[in-house]
Amino acid sequence: MVAMFLLAALVGVAPALAQAHSELELPKAGGGMAPPGTSPTVSWNQFQASCGGDVLACGTQQAQTGAMLPSLFFAPPTDQAYASFFPDHWSQLKYDQSHNAVFSVGSGAPPFLSPGAAWASPLTGDEFLRLARGVKRYGTNGGEGWGAEVAQWLGNVTGVSVVDGIVYVQESANELFAVDAATGIPIWKATTVNADMGDSLVESINGHPIVFVAAGDVGFTIQTALDYGNKVSPPTPTTRGANFSAVYAIDGITGKRLWRFDTKGEAMPTPVYYNGSLFFNTGDGHLYALNAATGTLESAFSNPLFGFSSMSSTNYYVTPGGQLFVVYGTQDANIGSSAGDNMVAVNETDPQNPSLAWTYNVAKGINTGLGDVPVVVDQERGLVLTDALVNTGTSTNQQLNIAVLAVNANTGALVWKALAGSGPSGFVPVAFKGSVPMVHGGNLYVGDLLTQTYQSYDEETGALRWVTKLQSSRDLPGTVHQPRGGAAYWNGKIIEAEGLHIWTFDPNTGAVLNDFIDPGYFGVWGITSPVIVGDEMYLGAISGWAFAVPASYVTTHPGPGPGVGPTAALSGTGNFGVAASAMVPANPPCYSDPTALPTGSQAAGFPRTWLAYAGGQQHNAVVQRGQAVSYSWQTPLNEALGLAASPRDADIFGAEQATEMTSLAFGAGTGVSPANGLIYAGSDRYTVNALNAATGKLAWSFCTINADYGQPLVTPNTVIVSSGDPWFNFSGTVAFSKGQLTHVGASFQNLHGLDPMTGKEKWTFYTKATDMMTPLYYQGNLYWADGGGDVWGINADTGQDVAPFEDTNGNSTLSIGGLNAIDSANIVQGRSGPPLMVVGTANPTAFYAINLDDDTVYWKLSSLPPNLTSYATGFAASSSAVDQRDGLIITSLLVNADTTTKTVTDEAIAINASDGSVVWTAPLGTGPIPYGYTAATPFMDSGHVVFADPVSKSEVALNPATGQQLWSTPLGEQSKAPGVIVRGVVVQPAGPDLFTLDEQTGSILNTLPVGGNFKSNGPSVVGNTLYVGNSWGWVMAFPLDSLGVPEAGHGHGDGSSS
Repeated sequence: MVAMFLLAALVGVAPALAQAHSELELPKAGGGMAPPGTSPTVSWNQFQASCGGDVLACGTQQAQTGAMLPSLFFAPPTDQAYASFFPDHWSQLKYDQSHNAVFSVGSGAPPFLSPGAAWASPLTGDEFLRLARGVKRYGTNGGEGWGAEVAQWLGNVTGVSVVDGIVYVQESANELFAVDAATGIPIWKATTVNADMGDSLVESINGHPIVFVAAGDVGFTIQTALDYGNKVSPPTPTTRGANFSAVYAIDGITGKRLWRFDTKGEAMPTPVYYNGSLFFNTGDGHLYALNAATGTLESAFSNPLFGFSSMSSTNYYVTPGGQLFVVYGTQDANIGSSAGDNMVAVNETDPQNPSLAWTYNVAKGINTGLGDVPVVVDQERGLVLTDALVNTGTSTNQQLNIAVLAVNANTGALVWKALAGSGPSGFVPVAFKGSVPMVHGGNLYVGDLLTQTYQSYDEETGALRWVTKLQSSRDLPGTVHQPRGGAAYWNGKIIEAEGLHIWTFDPNTGAVLNDFIDPGYFGVWGITSPVIVGDEMYLGAISGWAFAVPASYVTTHPGPGPGVGPTAALSGTGNFGVAASAMVPANPPCYSDPTALPTGSQAAGFPRTWLAYAGGQQHNAVVQRGQAVSYSWQTPLNEALGLAASPRDADIFGAEQATEMTSLAFGAGTGVSPANGLIYAGSDRYTVNALNAATGKLAWSFCTINADYGQPLVTPNTVIVSSGDPWFNFSGTVAFSKGQLTHVGASFQNLHGLDPMTGKEKWTFYTKATDMMTPLYYQGNLYWADGGGDVWGINADTGQDVAPFEDTNGNSTLSIGGLNAIDSANIVQGRSGPPLMVVGTANPTAFYAINLDDDTVYWKLSSLPPNLTSYATGFAASSSAVDQRDGLIITSLLVNADTTTKTVTDEAIAINASDGSVVWTAPLGTGPIPYGYTAATPFMDSGHVVFADPVSKSEVALNPATGQQLWSTPLGEQSKAPGVIVRGVVVQPAGPDLFTLDEQTGSILNTLPVGGNFKSNGPSVVGNTLYVGNSWGWVMAFPLDSLGVPEAGHGHGDGSSS
């Protein structure tokens, strides 16, 4: 039946489709897409036809066979004559105050609206299936933790906006698509600095459609996690959002940016547009008002008690006297309090002079409390309604429940409150912990995640009308029903999209009228609320795909049911086991230019491999042999900042924090790796890149889901790059605040193995905790301790488990606990003892030697000398060098912090490689606590171990055997990366400059201004050329003589590259 609808819809647009195909435009980048210049495996029409009888089953054929999906192409909308049948604006979450985005069309509507058509738009390709290979890392809670991360970092979260015949689809992969409502074909794509998780607002301003998008992330930095853990009264501020955040105005016709307004905290909630102003709440505890036409700030209202918002989008209420109240929810700024769990109404009648209208506090709010759920407003009845997670027990014996409540919209006085029900002991919903409420006809409709039910209440009295348990005989084992999305009231029915289900309820009794279940390969619903125009239902999925399907079909048919993949679905993963069982083809690069590959003469003299972070045990990345010729070039990677640019948002965060954030958001990883005439470089804008070492021209680029911070390793057959982030999600922040074991890493964390010449994926290995660090390569295998202390071993060329490091289920068999942020493990190879991987952790501070022969702890350093007290990041924020000759492991950590003066000491420490005892310690410098709490990573030769100390902003050389300071030279610029020692001089990137110092005396011989910043970026030298990435996203080549390095001299690298 749906196939008939589809054919009927395409008849009228066939000529335009044919023209669109003739003008096919491949995107520049995207997960699961064929590289430019190749032919799609199937055409767009063939793909739609392969969906068979149900468009929500689109992608099933590809998922079960491992075939490629069609490449995206972009085309103008087919016919704008039907635009008048759609809403002409979208002013807030779910279109209006009631959250019921349902629109009648009347007579004369095109067939695709009545009786309806069907399409699927694979905007994110098959990335959803690729990520599903990591489901098993998230435990057996129905895969909910994995599903939450997919929603937060890849797909569509709250649903779509539909205006004038265009469907606007926000993606957490930092993208906004405009899609033709008739065909599903993308019209344009815009990119943002962070995840887009709300509804797009669309308004006509000066006769032109403008799209407003708010961007932000769920993360907390170590600093903001410490802020959240402050148990003080009155509360102190906490900011949610670890990366840059912003609100954008985008041209609705072209997709071009018109203006951008940056914020300190995340801007995940959907704004409200009213009377020319844009109102939005953020993770920094403010409600902002902007002039919508210009992006100019009108005001920033501070929330009571520093409460901040997570996903609680703004709504509004107009009082009988004509005053405008903007209403939203906030959560506590500090753990252990409920003072900030408030429903807040701000009088924005004059946006330049806002004032508090009222607050309502949920005294027993817990976790995200009111900060997640967007309130719903009944303008006619003068009510504001919401739901929130509460604790009806005690602090030591918690009993979670969902409070559903209504307050007077004029005064904030409680009208009624009900408890929706508690769930199984110990069950805590992940991520978004409420349900988007919807009102219609005097009734409230809302889900309860704890009891896995959908419910209805009388708006005015709070009387419970009905409760319906969500369960199905076709559920997969381990399915957990989590009705987070808002419902739609359509044609006398309540429609709720949840998991693999689209439920249809009788609005009066709650009886299940229909339970439509789709296969679950791409049609999986999170906080999605359906939008219905005529008979056409538009949906966004956490896979990132968008769908259109007749509402009359999904409310009367059972659907195909859960898919059956070619491999067994993982037990206990419920809805997500289907995707986890799918087949996916090897991912091609997102950019490829084979003509840029080096010629034989260009590759001559370069090492064939690069097998260690910073070149080897001593972190001195120098290969003396190489071509006599030197090279000079500068190449920006994707989204790089200009070299003359200041750090982004320095006016908001201050220069130091903004520089660190810019490095983590745009930088070229921690080091570049020269091999085979190519320079391999990761980018924190989610790409791995290969550049011609002689010309700097980009040969290929591979797109990833997270920042590629680690230095690439190059074996004869594989390039390995590690991806991850240094942030906590909210549950990790809570655990960290309580001193409990947790992990670093809020998004997806993985290692990729790629073909060195083509950039095509060979394998991907997923962990739950961050993989920012560079793994250790030893005898064909990779070893590392991830951000949660799990120790892994896999084959470098295949990505397969290495016994005994993983069990039969592929999980780590050894966990050393604690956190590892960026410590790239090193190796000690004794003459008599086993090979030891050495690595440090924080929370608790400890340093380990792991026997690589049997995956056991060989020794552990768990206490420092009594005069030293570790601070925050412990041994996890620098990477140790190994002095094999003297049997020493040398690293540094921050100690003896004074929280009053906000100062700290960076302390070097040498550890006996045989037993883990402390041999010596030496202070490198004392000064202001560096943002990010990172210490210095050492590099050394036979006579000097050198540190770029980020605390004192000095270059410091010590005697490696005794720790005696040999010299200390102020640079006045901050770095935390190792430099190199070549021909008797030290070359250290720091700030915007490359410094050259005399190795014996520390005197500065030369300073080369480059621009941008070298915050985390270590250089590599081959022959007469120094290669380095920077924190603004550039990769560069400099002749050594341009740095003041003498022509003659002696020195050697580690010999880890050949």
